[in-house]
Amino acid sequence: MTEQPASRREVLAFIALQDLPMPRETRFQGHILALRLDCVADGQAWSRFFGGETTTYVNTDGRTYLDEGVIKWRGYSVLLHASDKPAVASELDEDTSSKLREIAGGGEAPTFFDRRAAKDPSVDHDSHSTCWAGPCPECPPEIAGGDQ
Repeated sequence: MTEQPASRREVLAFIALQDLPMPRETRFQGHILALRLDCVADGQAWSRFFGGETTTYVNTDGRTYLDEGVIKWRGYSVLLHASDKPAVASELDEDTSSKLREIAGGGEAPTFFDRRAAKDPSVDHDSHSTCWAGPCPECPPEIAGGDQ
């Protein structure tokens, strides 16, 4: 015989009064109680409370998800939705940083205004390799370069 689910009011009060992380969302669908939590650790705390599993898995999106197993509680099947974003390295190692600086020419790319200020009448515009200083009035438009 299937246990009659506790009233929604009773379940919500019970959840609110627990010394556990507050779910971000609580939903009922028939005999299903779903809690959405901020992170895997919060989900694991609730799963332990309900007698579920605390194992995790990494999905193809790189996120870590809680696998709570099958939880039956007070007439409900309990689903716990909890995940963690993939870890992102906060800084590049020095070797990678130096290679990127080398590729970028050792510093920051000049802005349009930097290039305008750097325009020098003594530059040999015929070489066209130095026409980076903005649109060059002495060069044909197709090779003048710079911001138009």
